[in-house]
Amino acid sequence: MKQVTFSKKINIIIFVISFSLLLLGMVLLISGFNIENQPSVSMDDPNWFEIESSRMDKSSNLMFIAMFILFLGGAALIISITYASKSKNGNFSNEDMLDNIDDEKSFISIECKYCGAIYNENSLTCPYCGRNNDI
Repeated sequence: MKQVTFSKKINIIIFVISFSLLLLGMVLLISGFNIENQPSVSMDDPNWFEIESSRMDKSSNLMFIAMFILFLGGAALIISITYASKSKNGNFSNEDMLDNIDDEKSFISIECKYCGAIYNENSLTCPYCGRNNDI
């Protein structure tokens, strides 16, 4: 049986939380629309304005909370997917990130034999005089 690492467990937990937040946000959003679409109170009622404004306040507050929860769920889902895609074999370590940084920074500088400028050996031409790199 394959052993699940701690980082993979964390990723699974974040993934489950993100889907739970997205589901909760959708339920709250639908509830907000249902509150908003309830039948209106007759304008003959002396308190119709207070009743309608209270219903609209509840609806808009619920929709605002739903949108915030949807945002959190989406952010958690993006973090989970990004974390999973950057990990190697289910493990994500700082050493992997440092190795990538070192690889990007390491290059050999050469001197152009025509103008004397120093530039990266991976360049095909000298960025100063435009002559071809003869290496």
